Amino acid sequence: MKQTSKSLIKKRASKAIVTQDNRFIYAKYNMNANEMKFFMWIIAQINSQSNTLFQICEIPLDEIFEIWQWKDNIIDYSYIKQTCDSLAKKTYVEDFRLKDKDTMKEENIFITIPIFQFIKYVKGQNFVTYKLNDFLMKYLLNLKKNFTQLKFNDIQKMKSAYSIRIYNMLIAELNQNKQALKINLQVLQNILEVPKSLYTWHDFYKRVLIQAEKDINTKSNIMINEIKKNKTGKKITDIEFVFKFKDDEKQTKYATQKQKSINTKIKKELTKIKGETMYLENLQDAKEQKSLKGIQTFYDYRICAYGSGRIFAMFSSNQEDYEKHLEINNLHQVKLMKQGIEKYKIHIHELNKPTIFSQNTHAKQKIQIENKNIKQETIKSWSKILETFIDNEIFINNKLAKIVRISPQDFNTKDKSVESIKVVVCYKADDGKTHVLNPFDNLNVFLQWFGDNKK
Repeated sequence: MKQTSKSLIKKRASKAIVTQDNRFIYAKYNMNANEMKFFMWIIAQINSQSNTLFQICEIPLDEIFEIWQWKDNIIDYSYIKQTCDSLAKKTYVEDFRLKDKDTMKEENIFITIPIFQFIKYVKGQNFVTYKLNDFLMKYLLNLKKNFTQLKFNDIQKMKSAYSIRIYNMLIAELNQNKQALKINLQVLQNILEVPKSLYTWHDFYKRVLIQAEKDINTKSNIMINEIKKNKTGKKITDIEFVFKFKDDEKQTKYATQKQKSINTKIKKELTKIKGETMYLENLQDAKEQKSLKGIQTFYDYRICAYGSGRIFAMFSSNQEDYEKHLEINNLHQVKLMKQGIEKYKIHIHELNKPTIFSQNTHAKQKIQIENKNIKQETIKSWSKILETFIDNEIFINNKLAKIVRISPQDFNTKDKSVESIKVVVCYKADDGKTHVLNPFDNLNVFLQWFGDNKK
């Protein structure tokens, strides 16, 4: 077989893209640096979008040694045989917990898959023949979502296989527009399959993390700014990588592309809920307050419209002449809106529940005011309904009095149904002074009392 020129291999290496499912990045497999580069190079030769099957392939020996950046021009055939033997024994491992859909019991799932269906080298030939295991196709072929791409030449010069694995994790996070990765120390050691001699923090930090920081910072397109240690008591249990792209312009460009992709998804989801009515309660969670800042103090909105480019959802209150525009730039905001829509449906269901009122006809008529529009009622509309009881004369302690003010209370409860809204009543007695009754537990209790004590 005709040898491939070094210049051509270098050109291919500069353009080679490694594409893999994110599950593959965080799976367990153990390789040395050259084995890892060999494997990454093989993945880079796959078209992850169009290929549907793994093929039997040949790779020239001079190509292998060139991607390894072998210093000597002499090809070491014994090393090739040793590498092929080692790679043939490598496995991909998934070790996780999963809930059974039927029993809802947690199950421990352990999957181990040989990476190569076969890998063959014949002494005297100048190429290696191989075929990847078909069980790995879902991790490397026809990838549409939850995958990561990296340039092969960003890992080609790294000295440690651990550095390459950690780089894969960090670039996966950057591709999700994140600049920090917090991971349990034992989990990371398990993924990397470090030997027991590296379980102690001192050895792991010196042999793995320091080398990874050096390799990544000097030989790749990203920069590790800090490796933080998190302790539980005196024991280091978690570490956090803080990192970014070296090229700020590239980072900005990627962030813009990422937001554009998110905006497309947001527009699609907003189209589905346009015209729906939300019921947003006072948001206590800091993340939720930040997500829907400016509208969390209101709770009855109709999603009216959205714009193009930067996305703005327009909310208009059902009960007042009010409109607000809110920029929507993440799917969490849309998730909160959908939750608000479901809460509104529950709210309406509660309002429409049949309630046994007093036999007093007047009380029945008052609570049925604007019944046709009951789906639009809010705390404010309950106030309007209760205001109809003002100026009614009632008997308190066998003395005639007049209701002068009445209002609902406890707006902050999660459930704003009829059964949960307390009622505060102020009345003027025959001595001319205004008094306040103890709050009624809910509207039903108030209506029962009003029917029994009305003049």
